[in-house]
Amino acid sequence: MSRDVSLPSQWQTLLASLRAELSYDKLIPTLVGAFSAVIGLSSLYLSFAALIFSGELAPYVPIGFSLFVVGGIITLALVALGSSLPGVIAAPQSITLIMLVFVTSSVISHMAPVANTQTIFATVIGTIVVSTLLTGIIFLLLGRLGLGTLVRFIPYPVVGGFLAGTGWLLLDGSLTVLSGFGLDLADLPGLFTPAALVRWVPGLVFAVTLYAISIRIRHWFTFPGVILAGSLIFYAVMMVNNLSIEEARAQGWLLNAVNSGQSGASLSLATFAAIQWQPIFASAAPLGALLVISIISLLISISSIELIAQKDMDFNHELRLVGIANIVAGLGASPVGYHVVSLSALNYAIGASTRVAGLFAALFTALLLVIGGALISYFPRPVLGGLMLYSALTLLIEWIYRAWFRLSRVDFFLLVMTLVTIIVSGLVVGVVVGIVVAIIIFTVAYSRMNVIKHELPGSIYHSNHSRSYHQQQFLRANGQQIHILRLQGYLFFGTTHTLVQRIQDLFEGQHQNRLRFLILDLRDIRGLDSSATLGFTKLRRLARDHHVSLVYTAPNRLLEQFLKQQGIVSTEGTTNRLFADLDRGLEWCENQLIEPTSLARQHNLPLALQLYDAFASSEHVSQFITYLERHEWPAETPLFAQNVRHRTLFFIEHGRVSVLRTFADGSNRRFQTQGAGSTVGELEFLLDTRAYTTAITNEPTIGYSLARTAFERMQQEDPALGLQFHAYIARSLAIKLFASDRAIDMLMNAHDLTEAEEHDLFNIMNTEVETPHQTDDADEFEDDPYTVLSRVSRTLQERTSAQDGYTPLL
Repeated sequence: MSRDVSLPSQWQTLLASLRAELSYDKLIPTLVGAFSAVIGLSSLYLSFAALIFSGELAPYVPIGFSLFVVGGIITLALVALGSSLPGVIAAPQSITLIMLVFVTSSVISHMAPVANTQTIFATVIGTIVVSTLLTGIIFLLLGRLGLGTLVRFIPYPVVGGFLAGTGWLLLDGSLTVLSGFGLDLADLPGLFTPAALVRWVPGLVFAVTLYAISIRIRHWFTFPGVILAGSLIFYAVMMVNNLSIEEARAQGWLLNAVNSGQSGASLSLATFAAIQWQPIFASAAPLGALLVISIISLLISISSIELIAQKDMDFNHELRLVGIANIVAGLGASPVGYHVVSLSALNYAIGASTRVAGLFAALFTALLLVIGGALISYFPRPVLGGLMLYSALTLLIEWIYRAWFRLSRVDFFLLVMTLVTIIVSGLVVGVVVGIVVAIIIFTVAYSRMNVIKHELPGSIYHSNHSRSYHQQQFLRANGQQIHILRLQGYLFFGTTHTLVQRIQDLFEGQHQNRLRFLILDLRDIRGLDSSATLGFTKLRRLARDHHVSLVYTAPNRLLEQFLKQQGIVSTEGTTNRLFADLDRGLEWCENQLIEPTSLARQHNLPLALQLYDAFASSEHVSQFITYLERHEWPAETPLFAQNVRHRTLFFIEHGRVSVLRTFADGSNRRFQTQGAGSTVGELEFLLDTRAYTTAITNEPTIGYSLARTAFERMQQEDPALGLQFHAYIARSLAIKLFASDRAIDMLMNAHDLTEAEEHDLFNIMNTEVETPHQTDDADEFEDDPYTVLSRVSRTLQERTSAQDGYTPLL
């Protein structure tokens, strides 16, 4: 019911738009644009009708012209009414018409030598019907399936080579129309005989003149004006030479007049009954090339019109619309038609970007059916051939001469190679070879890209599992045993070989005596092919020989499935492990390092022993504990909430606490997992501000809290103890910030640490910060926490300034 109601309203909107476009200020440009389209299209139809219906089919040229006109009327009207962009002109055009020439030539070559002219003509008509119907159906299906963006995947140099090849074939065809000789090696001697030169040189002069004028004078009358001037000059020369119309037609300077009897025969059922289908089926290869090239040309034409009009078009809608137009036109034996870039651009240049422009063009074209037979019999052949030569010159200059300045040398080589292949072996082979070579060039170039996005040592980049002070020191001292490779791109035989070579150098180089875990982060890997399996197998063997555990992290679903099916990874054991993300994989490696040591049992120690090294003496630790409050939290207990001010610092004695941030879409991200011996909420506590994150226990947890009021009371009652506490917090924050700063620098600048830099960094990060009992005068400490933090920052900065002038973010 809703569809029945909406259809009239859509027609009403369309009719209102058409009435508005008939206003005086738009009508004149619209009529000019429509007239220019008719002149250009009729000239094109005449040229290709003469080319397709050549030789013994020459008497049928007017009939072919009429069929082209019918197709033009259908596509002009339907696209003008239904296009997503007003002002678009659509009709049969040179690229597909030249392909139709090759298809029909192939069909004729497969016919029996004894076939009569009527049978050949009927089979050519059947070829046009089949090609247009198939193309229309494919257009419609592509639009229905939403595949209008296929043009994005065609290599640009191949498209350029195809267009240049089309220009070459158009040049060959136009010379054949003018002189009877083409650009084949066998025809070249005849092409330069005096009799042939006098035929094609005038057409070449006309084409060069039209091109030179059109690039300098951009006016709507330029194109029809030059055609009119060329025709007048031709008849002036006839008068000077006392050549009559009949004599000129007999000598081939004019096209034959219409034979009404043949015209009627061409439309009879007997003609279609005479179609021989076997030659059409035998020409499937060039017919397939016509379909492919029609799709490519249509999508490129739509994209070009978008750029000219600076407005978006619905690719899939245009495909469906042109598909319907070609199905209708195909039933009338008209050739493939679609958007004409040059005429659409002309409409936008003269202000005729209206739907009425296309409708007027269809109306004026229909008049050709009435006067076309008489008109074309007086149209000079040099002008027709010259128009084809003009199209050929335009394509060749644009895609050979100008492409030299626009494209890289590799792209230009691919364009020329595609062109040469088209000249030697045809359009189909040329396009296929161009695409294959483009794939090879892309593969070679892509394989040279570094598949390793970043390299990070475990001494610098830590997991988000926050650990005790001693465990942090241990990981900084032994983190070189973990190495992280963040990969990117696509894995195949080329990039996998580069990866294996780098890992082999890593195993055999400076890390060979201390590397135990190699993490391959696959988060930015978009896919891989089966050829990568060999590289992974070799990598597993290298890791086994060097006693290194491989850890794979963050694969996408398809990549994870492939790795498991090939037996490359597992979720158990200590080698070839797989984890959902880098953080969890890195945490597992760190746990493997810590587990054999006494630090692994630190979660069983009371908080007083965990904090021992943070203060000057055990008495200070005991004093500090008196300001804390002990808690036993069940699992899933929030310690503080995001965007809520909390004035409490938490110390974890046993258990785990996750620090999360919730985003606007409701998703959560784990920033840290805090374990025994760690503190939670330092920055919010010191700055007395709202929490940036949420802290929640993962399991039953035992911990202590330091309230802001207790902290202020401690500063008043025992300033020295307060300063030791500040030094402890400042040291922890400074080391964390320094490590994060270094990691960010390496990620942003792709800077890998040298062995000397790692040694200096190890010394810096293990710097012992003085506590009050190590100085002779405790009064040196001011009652200001930022003084302690600044002192730590200066210490770190002094240690790094001699290294490379690098300054941490403190």
